[in-house]
Amino acid sequence: VEEAFFVPEADPRGAEMRRRYRLDGPYLVCLVGTPEPRKNLARAVEAARMGAPGVPLVIIGPVASITALLQGDTQGIRCLGPVPDTDLPLVLQGAEVALYPSLYEGFGFPALEALAAGVPLITSDRSALPEIVGDAAVLVNPESVEDMAYAVRSLLNDTEQRRKLIGLGRVRAKELSWNQTARQVLAIYRELL
Repeated sequence: VEEAFFVPEADPRGAEMRRRYRLDGPYLVCLVGTPEPRKNLARAVEAARMGAPGVPLVIIGPVASITALLQGDTQGIRCLGPVPDTDLPLVLQGAEVALYPSLYEGFGFPALEALAAGVPLITSDRSALPEIVGDAAVLVNPESVEDMAYAVRSLLNDTEQRRKLIGLGRVRAKELSWNQTARQVLAIYRELL
């Protein structure tokens, strides 16, 4: 994960970002990356509506593709479109909870970016995601809207669990930073030589 995602908790740029994107109150964020069916967006939207009625779900990614995946049903959704690299960590950090319930991932950079930004993450209990996040996120069955909704509701109502996940998430993201990865690769080269 890029160093830019490790945003300080009281970053002064956060207020300006909220104003620019009109993020006035609490919100959930859904990390889409490339909008395609395996990202499980429709279930994430349904779970957000069920688990946090009245709290908008902010979706980052191409608006037209996202709207098509949701078949035009954007009630309670705020599609920001693609967000510049300078703003993305701040948008993530400002969220109450991040959702990344992908059905399949080869790695899962968006999940790791959420951890680095200090937002509690709900993600899938399958493919590469459990290995990537370790114990720093809530793992759910991505095919169960009820599981996801329960996780959203639970995290919103449990400040201590949110705080714990934020701390664990930042530690886990540091373990998978580019600097740490470079050190590990270099150590392997030295060991082989």
